[in-house]
Amino acid sequence: MTSSDDSEDSDSLKEVSRYAKLMLEQAGVGDRLPTPIDDVVSVSKLMVSQDIILSEKHSSFFTRQYKLLASALKKAVGLVDLRQRVIYLDTTVVPQRQGFVKLHEVGHETLPWQRQTYLYLDDDDTLDPEVKELYEREANFFAAEMMFQLDRFEKDARDMPLALKSPMALAQQYGASKHAAIRRFVERSSHPCAVLVFELAKPDAAPEDKRLRLKRAVQSRKFTVRFGDAAWPEYPPLAIPFVWPILRGCRLLQDGQMPLADATGKFVECGFHVFNSSYNVFVFIFPQDLKIRARSNVIVVR
Repeated sequence: MTSSDDSEDSDSLKEVSRYAKLMLEQAGVGDRLPTPIDDVVSVSKLMVSQDIILSEKHSSFFTRQYKLLASALKKAVGLVDLRQRVIYLDTTVVPQRQGFVKLHEVGHETLPWQRQTYLYLDDDDTLDPEVKELYEREANFFAAEMMFQLDRFEKDARDMPLALKSPMALAQQYGASKHAAIRRFVERSSHPCAVLVFELAKPDAAPEDKRLRLKRAVQSRKFTVRFGDAAWPEYPPLAIPFVWPILRGCRLLQDGQMPLADATGKFVECGFHVFNSSYNVFVFIFPQDLKIRARSNVIVVR
């Protein structure tokens, strides 16, 4: 992506954030936590279908009404019909995920350039794949801004320890998934930190036959300045200190240590924390030479 593309993308997200702020005000969210998502849906004048859900049971409806392929239906967790003003959900996903999906679909309705595009798109036309991808990113950003109430999450995070337990506790307060809270905690952090998100290959195998596969790596700006764009291996070897405890079934670890080369090649002693949600394994990494005084204690109910 060019610097011009970066600038345009940044401008687009600023505009999305502006509309999220307006929607929070219109819904009268105020100081309420978590965000009252049903109030937001109501203000958007959308409704969530109670009779028809995204499931194999109702596949014929979506095939007939929206020409949605069965293969696409299996992957879909939400769909909005802006003409009929109805949101359809996969009700088998966890409540936090359903809440995010509702806000995502409200984003398609709230952002005027998206609403106009979808309303006037003929049934025989299809949206350009690049535009569709951009719209999905914008709707995801809108949903996150709504759920985490713009910069309120960051302000709360600044008062908490630089530790994996902090976003896990904030997830409970904000009604968000731990995954979403951990990612935002790192992305918006004013400190150097990173989180690696793994899945466990062959989870039922013996420890020596299991493997970790990297799904995503997220770094804060200051982490990237200090350590560069770290080349995290897709399949980390056993020599990396956090790998073996995870393969042996560790669910929570808060005192791990490992050396990590910075951008100059100098090794820095880093701490790492591990949380295994059973869906994903999160490894939170930060340099141990930081002097941070937290103003809030953290209690996490798992």
